[in-house]
Amino acid sequence: MISPTSFYSSQDDKIKLNWFCYELALSIYDSMKDEVLRQLSAEIEKVCISYEPVESFFPDIGDDMVNKMTDAISYAWDHMLSICEVCPNRCISEKDVFCTLFDEKHLFE
Repeated sequence: MISPTSFYSSQDDKIKLNWFCYELALSIYDSMKDEVLRQLSAEIEKVCISYEPVESFFPDIGDDMVNKMTDAISYAWDHMLSICEVCPNRCISEKDVFCTLFDEKHLFE
């Protein structure tokens, strides 16, 4: 699961907007994992970022904000993939290999 501590660095950062971002990240993770696995297995050509999970998790934010959020998610996905192409961790090509990064406590402090 995604830790809420990733969304603040001090007491002053414990604001509602950061909590909103935390909840959004949880929602995206739950709905995106299967889609990512489908692309990696070549079942689909490209991950589709749908408005439906965002809209169902936050039904009252309006179409304009939903569109902005799906655009931001799409940009983040494309950006992450471009970084993955040169990253030595090889999280995509070695997706089932144990990841020592989770044991590096300084990443979570």
